[in-house]
Amino acid sequence: MTELQLTKLTLPTAHLGSENPFPRFMEELDLALTSTAKLSKEDTCYLGKNCGFRALPHRIQDSYTRKRVPFAHDVVVLENDILRATFMPSLGGKLYSLYHKPSAREILHRNPVYQPVNIALRNAWTSGGIEWNCGHFGHHYYTCSTIFSAKVEGPEGEPVYRIYEWDRVKGISWQVDFYLPEGSSELYWRVRIVNPHDHEVPMYWWTNIAVDEREDTRVIVPADRAITHGDNGEWTYSNLPREEGIDVTRPMGIPCSREFFYKVIQKHTPWIAALDKTGTGFFQISTDRLKGRKLFAWGACTGGRRFQEYLAEPGCAYTEIQTGLCRTQDECIPMPPKTEWTWTEACGLLHADAERVQSDDWQEARCAAEEAILSELSAEKIYKVDALLASVSEKPNSRLITCGSGWGELERRRKAMSGEADRIPAELDFSPARLGEGANQWQEFLETGVLTEPDPADEPGAFMVQPEWRTMLEESIKSGKNDHWFAWYHLGNMRMEARDEDGAGDAWKTSIARVPSMWAERNLAVLAERRNDQNERLTHLKRAVELCPVTWRLAGEYAKALMENKFWDDLDAFVRELPNEIQEEDHLIIIRARLALEQNDYERAKDLLLREFASVREGDGTLADLWIEIHERELAHKSGHAVDKGRVRELYPVPMLIDFRISDTAANPVEISDR
Repeated sequence: MTELQLTKLTLPTAHLGSENPFPRFMEELDLALTSTAKLSKEDTCYLGKNCGFRALPHRIQDSYTRKRVPFAHDVVVLENDILRATFMPSLGGKLYSLYHKPSAREILHRNPVYQPVNIALRNAWTSGGIEWNCGHFGHHYYTCSTIFSAKVEGPEGEPVYRIYEWDRVKGISWQVDFYLPEGSSELYWRVRIVNPHDHEVPMYWWTNIAVDEREDTRVIVPADRAITHGDNGEWTYSNLPREEGIDVTRPMGIPCSREFFYKVIQKHTPWIAALDKTGTGFFQISTDRLKGRKLFAWGACTGGRRFQEYLAEPGCAYTEIQTGLCRTQDECIPMPPKTEWTWTEACGLLHADAERVQSDDWQEARCAAEEAILSELSAEKIYKVDALLASVSEKPNSRLITCGSGWGELERRRKAMSGEADRIPAELDFSPARLGEGANQWQEFLETGVLTEPDPADEPGAFMVQPEWRTMLEESIKSGKNDHWFAWYHLGNMRMEARDEDGAGDAWKTSIARVPSMWAERNLAVLAERRNDQNERLTHLKRAVELCPVTWRLAGEYAKALMENKFWDDLDAFVRELPNEIQEEDHLIIIRARLALEQNDYERAKDLLLREFASVREGDGTLADLWIEIHERELAHKSGHAVDKGRVRELYPVPMLIDFRISDTAANPVEISDR
């Protein structure tokens, strides 16, 4: 019998804290790519297109720490007599655990802690389980947010678990319906993305699966080649299973962080597996729309091992096997207007012939894995389940379990008031949600035409950058109804995100002319930085910090600008006046270490770095590079001549605590036994 229940799971938890009230604006529309000359025209068709960084209208989640306390999280459990699937709605609906009851075995990598780190589009991200990345290139906007989830009636009356949300960046809805029939050894899920617009939308989807990484882990996929990054980061092809003598199907032996996007042979139903020396492990299979398959390995370098501990606890090692719409992750594909895309995936525990799947003969290993998968779950069966779940996808919720954001409901209301066709699936009920503090202003604006003007010392609340809202706001300002600093500030944000820099600058200057605020001054500094006008940048940041009691985020931006322009005396004076709690923030500590280095206070610079930082970005070598530079300059200062940099690295290796370098040129591999 299949059961669905809401329960609690207590984990050591580092809470997210408040969101960043300053907007993080779009960067380039497309990704800046290294050379793709070695790739075929087919494989570069969409590479990098529409994948430039975007976060707005979302706010950045960047105020978590490394302090963890026990906290009981809401979890949803879907189980039958064979599998128990545990979902965390507060982590974007992540499948946190998939437990195989007969063998008492966890099939996924189950993170023992809740520790956000700086990896996702909005910064905060947690490792482990299976994550559903929809909409835009990167770990998705709701990965550390609560989304909608509900119970739905299955094909034969059994419970189906649904998660869904409204994507504010692309203006699309997405849902995943999870199905675990009685007696089934596999968990199924059917994904549905709906583009309700009259125009094309660049679309992205990758299912991100974490599995335990051990010495005997081998990733097998129906492919002979993979797209990857070679020397100097250029795109190239890698033959499987070996690349320059290294078996790249065994993640533990890969020296540095690497990703391999497999060229799945088209005649095969797409699948991927991670198996141990006994031939046992995780497998995933899908219908044909989801053609992409990928391996990501942190690598055996010090930084790769350190980052895995940083994400969880010592001894927690995992690798990622992923499945997506495109050949690689660095691309979006055009989704036509008024279109619905669907597919079904399934996963479970696989038992294959151990000798064959671990064979040096790659064709033999591939065939053994595929035979085991298709004997467990045939292509015919997954398409049969897909057809069954097609009718479930259009069923309404029978019981709402958790509420997500209210933005989907607000968009429905906007469409209704403007007379637009509402093509958002009716069965996705957004109405129980509330917009929450700081966002109700947009509902009031829609209903009354008034955008209430707050005190400029208060946070400006939620952002809105959708073109239809920009038109509404511009018209309301012209009519005189909202000709105040707050409306002009938000209009500037909207224009900036639409890549209208001149219009954004004019709006923020008008906002300041109405009432000066640190919000508009700070944004003018961002605009000046993009135009490489450092004097303007510093002028606006200085005005911003003078307008209100300084916050740690604004202090960090001003201090960074002073540091980058080498205004060391001004930086020293500014930092000394900051409250102690602001001086102890991560970004300020790194800046203070750089300042100490410029003042030849080498011991203080080193002391400042020897701590655990909360906000290190994936692969960021800033701390390690600064540590090396401190020792190089200290030795040069004492000796009076230039030093051998290689010798310095040997004498003063970067402490593992601050070594997050994961590239092939960054750090030496560690022995497997050191794990």
